[in-house]
Amino acid sequence: MADKTDLQNQPEIRRLVPAPRPYAVETDYSADETRTTNAYRIFFGLKSQDGTYSIKSVTVDGTREYQAVGPRKDLHPTNMTM
Repeated sequence: MADKTDLQNQPEIRRLVPAPRPYAVETDYSADETRTTNAYRIFFGLKSQDGTYSIKSVTVDGTREYQAVGPRKDLHPTNMTM
């Protein structure tokens, strides 16, 4: 059976904005030299079920999510469907 995406129940995404520079998304202090992984991010507004918006961000490869501004209840990654 093929996967189906339910577009009716997806949260509303508004105003996608690419970041002008890469962000540090991971730092490894375990080696002799500190190693930092940088990645570009895309920022966007995500509408919550109660009608409020959060400003979220995800790396361009879709592996790292970050909430820049928004209610605390939206912090859990399962509240965001990409």
